[in-house]
Amino acid sequence: MRILVLCDRYPFPLHNGQNLRIYHYVRSLLSKHRFDLACYGDKDIPSPLKDLFHKIIVFPQPQPKKEALGMRLRRMLSIDLSHQSQPMIDWLQQHMSSQAYDLVWMSGWNTVVNVPRSRSLPFVADIVDEGIVEYWRELCTATHFMERIRMGKRLVQNALFERCYFCPADACIVVSELEASVLSRVCPNTPIYTIHNGVDENYFYPFEGDSDPATIVFEGSMGFQPNIDAACFLVQEILPRIQQQIPEVKVILVGRDPAPAVQALARDNVIVTGFVEEVRPYLARATVFVCPMRKGAGIKNKILQAWAMSKPVIASPVAAGGLVIQENENILICAGAEAIAKATIKVIKDRKWQQSLGQEGRKTVCSHYTWMRKAEELDAVFQAAANSFSGK
Repeated sequence: MRILVLCDRYPFPLHNGQNLRIYHYVRSLLSKHRFDLACYGDKDIPSPLKDLFHKIIVFPQPQPKKEALGMRLRRMLSIDLSHQSQPMIDWLQQHMSSQAYDLVWMSGWNTVVNVPRSRSLPFVADIVDEGIVEYWRELCTATHFMERIRMGKRLVQNALFERCYFCPADACIVVSELEASVLSRVCPNTPIYTIHNGVDENYFYPFEGDSDPATIVFEGSMGFQPNIDAACFLVQEILPRIQQQIPEVKVILVGRDPAPAVQALARDNVIVTGFVEEVRPYLARATVFVCPMRKGAGIKNKILQAWAMSKPVIASPVAAGGLVIQENENILICAGAEAIAKATIKVIKDRKWQQSLGQEGRKTVCSHYTWMRKAEELDAVFQAAANSFSGK
């Protein structure tokens, strides 16, 4: 098929889940389909993308317009969560009603407002992380009244946005069964598919040599609010409990754009790396990978990467949601600072358990989470959407 990929950025470098999905899916399916890319960006197209896409059409990032007070108040009540791009709208209206493509695959949220309702080809919306689940968790953990009001407003806006823009799609894709269940209530007549994220098991592999002693690693974009919350929770509430039995324990927080709250966590036994070119050496140092997330949605790539490198993983229920879990075999699931601390202490002190958890995690990745396996699932969605559309 001739497939148009629609997204709000260049899917490179591979620093987030959306970029990873697009890049690896396209690379895995190049032998079956021809892909063009339409996205926002500047003139400097990343070189690796030129080998993946037959054609790349770039539009300037839409900028919010200066508005009078009345218009700003109206926008506050609007369900539109992203800005439209008139150049992209015009281009899509022309090419989605012609014979240029067989299918449009949109990744993420921000370009769906440009997709015409009237079209002559199937439209697959790869939502990645569903918003209702994320904002519901934010609402549940909010501590201040105004924060609850703000999260409640965003929750309602997300539900209305999804109903307006995703219901017309010929197929929607999310990354966990919980998100699929929620979205199916919002869009009951739209086919909803779950395709978990993948990981490059040949790139993330077990390094030779021992890990650092008593070393906890947590990784992710440290400017992303759910990761900020998890990093603060780990250092401020979990780490002191571990230090009572393992005084020499240290934490390494790996990730770009650390917020001031994360930077403030740095001390003798807490390293905040900021941006690193290569995350694998830091994962290799981990005695245990701890992912104590209380917010957010979707499948956590960080856990898949740690599994692929045969690292024992301790995670909160939120962090482990949607994964293939064999509790106490490939992962330890713990809720609350006390439970996470106790599990971490046990794993640090038991080398055989470290090895067993890590080996089972690696097996799970190789059995369920390779990019080729996930690409085959995506290709099946493409075929189903195309067949369904042709029958309308």
